[in-house]
Amino acid sequence: MAHRATVASGYRWRLIIIGVIGVAYAGWAVYDATVAYPAKQDKREVFEQFVLDNGPDPALWAAEARRLGWPIEEPKKIGQRDILTQWVLFGIAFPLGALHLVLWVLWSRRFVEGDEAGIRAGGGRSLTWDQVTAVDAHKWDRKGIAYIDYEADGGKDTVVLDDWKMEREPTDAIFDLLRENVAEEKIAGLGGGSDAAKAAEDADTSEPEPEADKVREPVDA
Repeated sequence: MAHRATVASGYRWRLIIIGVIGVAYAGWAVYDATVAYPAKQDKREVFEQFVLDNGPDPALWAAEARRLGWPIEEPKKIGQRDILTQWVLFGIAFPLGALHLVLWVLWSRRFVEGDEAGIRAGGGRSLTWDQVTAVDAHKWDRKGIAYIDYEADGGKDTVVLDDWKMEREPTDAIFDLLRENVAEEKIAGLGGGSDAAKAAEDADTSEPEPEADKVREPVDA
């Protein structure tokens, strides 16, 4: 029986939401830097000139603001640093948003399919179970990630199983097929944790040798 996993809807939505928010925020920052903030600067200059000519009388300014169709509050002072900040925000938000949109497009085409013969994945990659050279499953129990190294057509490549980014049920079924068809000695990390971590844990939990059982070396007179 073949199992086919495509991109999980939750991961796809995450990419598109972050992408849209990032690009939209970048557009807002450009609008502020090129339109909104310069307009506020112009209003501030008009206000400061009015105060120079007529004095700092709020009532006089309120009347002038109504004549101009502006709010009667004192216009906010906008400096070049405020405009520069908007360009910095654009420089952060746009690449982040654009990257997530590109990833959304790329990931929308990805899939992993497995059956008794082997695995097929996006990009035209395919392998039979006997072409698997090693499997790193140290992250499988905790994160649902496994790296499958294989050799095919004279080259080496890796297929990644990830049941968070891909649909979980078929991805887990493909991993079960892998365990059934690949020799156990090729699969590292089954049961979670690295061999080094397990060795360290065993060393920590081993009981120390009782002092009374230690043999003391004779001391020469």
